[in-house]
Amino acid sequence: MIIYTHGVRVLKLDECRVRLRVFLADYDPSQSHSDLLPQGRIFFFGVLWQAADGEAGRRRGPLNGRVALEDTLDLDWVEANAGRFIESVERVSARNLPPGDELASLYETHYTELDRRLHRWHERWEHEDLLIQADYDVVVTDKRWLEPLREGQGMGTGFASWGRTVAGGQLVRLGLILKDQGDREGAAHAFRRATTVDDPEARVRALLALDDLDTDLDALRFDDQIAHEARAALELCVRLSGEGRYADARAAYLIGQKFGTPEFMGEARRRAGMVSPAERAHRLMREGDRPGALNELRRAYDGGDEVIDFAVALLDGDFETADATWAGGDLDRTRMALIAADLVFVHAREGHDDMVAALLELRVTAELGSTMWRYVLESENAYPQEVAAAIGERLMRMTMAMHLPEDVRCIAETAGAQFPELAAAAYAELGDHYATFGGPEDEAEARALAVYWTGAAEETKFPGG
Repeated sequence: MIIYTHGVRVLKLDECRVRLRVFLADYDPSQSHSDLLPQGRIFFFGVLWQAADGEAGRRRGPLNGRVALEDTLDLDWVEANAGRFIESVERVSARNLPPGDELASLYETHYTELDRRLHRWHERWEHEDLLIQADYDVVVTDKRWLEPLREGQGMGTGFASWGRTVAGGQLVRLGLILKDQGDREGAAHAFRRATTVDDPEARVRALLALDDLDTDLDALRFDDQIAHEARAALELCVRLSGEGRYADARAAYLIGQKFGTPEFMGEARRRAGMVSPAERAHRLMREGDRPGALNELRRAYDGGDEVIDFAVALLDGDFETADATWAGGDLDRTRMALIAADLVFVHAREGHDDMVAALLELRVTAELGSTMWRYVLESENAYPQEVAAAIGERLMRMTMAMHLPEDVRCIAETAGAQFPELAAAAYAELGDHYATFGGPEDEAEARALAVYWTGAAEETKFPGG
């Protein structure tokens, strides 16, 4: 989901009146058409308060000083008090309603561009005339509330006005602020309210926050905090799955998955039947639910535009585009490799040998083959045994062809007792490599390990023999 819902641009300013153009930035085809654009004072109070917050190049204004952040996050407060600041709101025009399939396709195609326009709505966009949008005349009770605005100014906003899911996120944020201020009861009340909204992620974050109400996470060391939050998300995922609350369980899984621990994913697969984001997106694509697949990837890799583009290209079978999509950071390149690893095993289990071959020929596979192998073992996606062994050997030989002996050693060590034949083959390859490029000690060690794992493999085939 895009982190904001609408773009807003100032068209005209008068003393106590402003005309605003509101663009729908985050379109959900399942949403009622009457809910796509704002109505009433609440949304526009949020817009004017945000426009006066002094952030992202905006000027600070009197409204921001008059109303505290925690009040703006309390929708009951906003509903009761918006009229003190907004006298009236009139929609003067609307365009591109009701939306059809063509418009839904436009939003899907340009999702990434819309996501990146958060702070750029002052700039005209080539496709903006096609977006769902409306113009509003907003009259305020005091001209000071319009002081920070300038004609042509624009911004993205996620302020809730009519029960959109962002309301749940606001309540969680309010609870966290109140917790930091020492208001335990106020925080608990905000979190409990968030557990009732129509937003699985907000509900789950609220449940996690309630469980941690008396825990000072900031007092934990960083690694301990990550481990604590990942474990909490996993246990909640398992519990919600057992209660039949699949949407909430999936939300808990995706929160935990972002901590990047393959063992977490393996345990969630085993205990709650959760599959990786790439595997779930593949299933949804196969079922004809492309929007659902894209949403799964966006929830899993929020902020990783290149990662999402890469995954979508793989799901579409467009390997040329996937190979041309290259992230600059190590984290995103690793995410790409793990997505490819998941899909390799998905297609291998489905008997799609051509897809497996294409995935194994990607640049990221050549660069991070040992990382992929370790990941599928730890995330418990390396099954069935014969498929995993064959793919492991292909990754090992590709890695050796790249003259990456340490990566081959990593594959050998992680194969171990589970795949002794692979370990033996990898150490044999290392022995040959060190005979040419290394020292006699390295060669001798590798050959001895090859003999050991060959024996282990024989013992597995003929126990007691």
